[in-house]
Order: sequence, then structure tokens, then C-alpha cells
Amino acid sequence: MMLPLVPGLQCNAWQNMSNAGRWSTVRNLEKQLAAQENRQAAEVLPMPQEMRQLDGNGQPQHLGAYDGSKNTIYIEPTLVADSQPYQAVETTFHEGRHAYQHHAVANPGFHDNPQQVEDWRVNSEPNVYYSGDPNEIDPSQQQVDYSLYRWQPVEDDAAKTARERTDELYEGQLENQPGYAEYKANREQEMAWDRQQAEETFGTPEVEEIGRQATYERYDQIEMEQVGQETAQGAGARPEMTPNATSPPQNGIEKRDTEESVQQEASEVLASDHAEGEPSEARQRQTIEPDTLKQHEAPAEPETARTQRETMQQPAGRLPSAAQAPAESTKLDTSIGEAAGESADYDYGYGY
Repeated sequence: MMLPLVPGLQCNAWQNMSNAGRWSTVRNLEKQLAAQENRQAAEVLPMPQEMRQLDGNGQPQHLGAYDGSKNTIYIEPTLVADSQPYQAVETTFHEGRHAYQHHAVANPGFHDNPQQVEDWRVNSEPNVYYSGDPNEIDPSQQQVDYSLYRWQPVEDDAAKTARERTDELYEGQLENQPGYAEYKANREQEMAWDRQQAEETFGTPEVEEIGRQATYERYDQIEMEQVGQETAQGAGARPEMTPNATSPPQNGIEKRDTEESVQQEASEVLASDHAEGEPSEARQRQTIEPDTLKQHEAPAEPETARTQRETMQQPAGRLPSAAQAPAESTKLDTSIGEAAGESADYDYGYGY
């Protein structure tokens, strides 16, 4: 697929545009890409102040986010304020891929790989998307958190797609852009570091499969807990067992005589699932589709790993790669736009 050539994507044109013009460029990129993919374009907004997180050097830890409930992409404003467009464009591609995933899950048959869509659907179920423990202080566990975040299906796919598209745009359609070779070298070094750390953490080079398996294990565990809760509610409806419990089982799950029998059945289904490598019968019965993809928040990268990565040679003005923040609010702080070089009366909804 030929990527849309939006005016302003060239480095020299980007440098000569106002900040408002740069925001218009990334919005138009998402709008035209969505049209090519036959999905609704996401609104692209600066990340609100309450969502931003800065490290000790004042650099942003999260570069973007996608909120599926509002079909909105948030981008860290300093990326758009940068003199080179590359990180802003790659982040737009990354978050736009999450919008694509969300659309594919909601519209069966839209994407040509049903198993991949099922992976995305499972990954987007409540409490299955992995964002780690924000209060974790153990560096080794922080690395586990980051690796599980980075290699879960929706993030692995978005990172790969964004990297491929950024190369296609700036090495193919817009070749010989100043500074891109150095930007690409840094990005590839960062991604190689992520893989190396994950391989050491997981003890295998099959990091994609480990991330996928961990996602399904979380899904199965939540499903088994739900079955147990619904069975307890159903059993409690019998006065001789729990007189005050009146809630019926949910989702049409049949009542059982004892909670133990259901847990045993669920355990047998899960064991069969892992043994055969196929989705469990319980998972195949699941028909509830999420209204949104899980809002994306990466666990903080371990301090030791971040320190080592910060020693790598980087071009002046570039930002280290980071994962995403949760899109919990759409309330915008206009001071963000002003800090990024926008006028106070800039319309954040420009172009949409």
C-alpha cells in the first residue's frame, strides 16, 4: 500500500511550518491513512497535561496513546515541536495502528488474518491488556513488566507496523531526508535492546510467542474466576446454602450443583487448551466484544536499562523511544499547546 503523501512530511517543509501547521500535518496523515484502510479516522490531539509523565531530565516517558472509546489519538506535544518530523510521524503510525486494531475487532472479516484479530480481541478484554505495576520498585520485576507490555499482541503489531511504515515513507517515497538515517539507526538500536532484554527475561528468543501466551493465560485466568463467581452466585440463590444471595448466573452459564465441579471442568478445558494449542471451548463461547481497546500505558522502563540506553549516541534534539500512557481523560490543557509553540487560541479540533 502506497502511504499518503501529506504536504509537510518532508523534513525541510516541517522545519519551516508553524506548530499549528505541524499538527495539521499529522492529523491529515491519520485522516488519509484511515481513508485508505476504510476505517473512521481518529481525532489527533496533544496529550493533556494530566496524562503526561516526565523523567528526571524533563523528557517525556510516554509518546502517545489511543482511546478507543472516543477514537482519539493523543501525541506528546514535544514530538510535534521537534525540528524533525520522524518521531511524531512514527508515533502517529503506531497509534493509528491501534485504531485499526480496534476497528478490526469490532468488524469481523475486516482484517485478513482471523487469528491475529482474535489475539487483538483477547488482548483488549478488560484486565487482559498488560500495563504492569506502576508502584513496582524491584528493577528485575520492572524489566518483566516492560517486556510483557512490549511483546503483547497489540503492542508488538503496532510497533512493527509503525517502524515499517516510517521506513517506507522516509526511505522509499521521500528518500534522502536529512537526519533520517541517524534517526533510524537509533530506533533500531532501541528495538534491538528491547528484544535482547526480553530474551534474557523470558529465557528464549521467541519473545512474540511468550507475549501472546501470557496474554491468553491472563484471559483464561479471568474467565475461570468469572465462572467461579457466577457459579457461587447461582449456588447462593438456593436458600439452604446462602439465603441472602439472589443474583442469577450471568451470560447464560448453566447452574451447577457445586462450585468445585465447575472449577474442575474449567481446569480441564484450560489444560486441554494449552495441550492442543487451540482456543478453549470457553473462549470460543465468548461473544462479548469490547467497546474499546484497553487504554495503553507502558510500565516504566527499568532505571538500569534506561541508563544504559541513554548512553547510546543520539542526534541532538531527539527523544528516546517510549511506550504509551493511559487515555483516561479528554480534558485539554491549552498550556500544553502554548508550551509546544502554539498560539493560545489554537483550535485543537482543527481539520475534524
